[in-house]
Amino acid sequence: DKVDLVQNLPDVFRFGVALRPIDLLELRVDGDFHRWSLFQNQCIVSEGQPCEVNDDGSEIDDGDPNTPPPRVNLPRRWNDAGGVRLGVSVFPSDDFEVFGLVGYDSNAIPDETLDPALTDFDDINVGAGVRYRFVDELAAALSYHQFIYISRDTTGKYRDFQFPSNGPDAGGKYSQSIGFVNLNVQFTYDLFDEGAQASAPKSRQAAKGQAAQGQTASNPLGGLSAF
Repeated sequence: DKVDLVQNLPDVFRFGVALRPIDLLELRVDGDFHRWSLFQNQCIVSEGQPCEVNDDGSEIDDGDPNTPPPRVNLPRRWNDAGGVRLGVSVFPSDDFEVFGLVGYDSNAIPDETLDPALTDFDDINVGAGVRYRFVDELAAALSYHQFIYISRDTTGKYRDFQFPSNGPDAGGKYSQSIGFVNLNVQFTYDLFDEGAQASAPKSRQAAKGQAAQGQTASNPLGGLSAF
C-alpha cells in the first residue's frame, strides 16, 4: 500500500551584521530563529489521508468507517529555538587574517519527546583560525571549532502516548561533544566583470604573444573551491 509522510517543517529567519571600525579590525554578529513549534508530529498515513490525532497521541475518530487511522505517528512537540554568534577578525596585514568566534544555540526538543534518533541540546560553540590570501583570486584558511553540549537527563520524563503514537520509553542520560578542523582553499572570480569581458579578445591576443615569448598569462575567468 502507498503511504504519505505528513509533517510541518519550520520557518527559518536569519540575520547578520559586520562592522569594520578600523582597517585592522572587523566585528560580526549573526543569528537565526527556527519556528520548530510547527513540528508537532511525523505521521505515516494511507495515501491521501490526513493525520488527525489528539494531544495524547490517540486517533481522532471522525465517525467515518472508511477513514483509516494513521499507520504510525511519532509525536515531536518541539519548541521554537534559535542561536546567536559573535565573531572578530584582526588583520595584521592586507593578506593575513586571524579570526575567532563564540556562539550559543538553544534546544528545541522537550524532555517528553527526546529520543536517540533526533537529539538536541543547549550548546556553546567556540572557534579560532587563520586565513591567508596568496593573490587576489586565491586564499586558504585553517580553523578549529568545538561544540560544548549541555548534558540532559530525561529519566522518567518521557511521555507515554496512546496508539498509534505509542513507543518505547526513550528517557535516559544524553551527552555528546563535537570538535573538528576546517581546512579550505578559496578561488574567486567574477563572471560579470564587464571590463574583463570587454577586453577578453585583446587578452587572448596578448596571451598568444606572451606564450610565443615563453611567458604565461592568467585567465580571469574560472574558479575552484575545495573544503
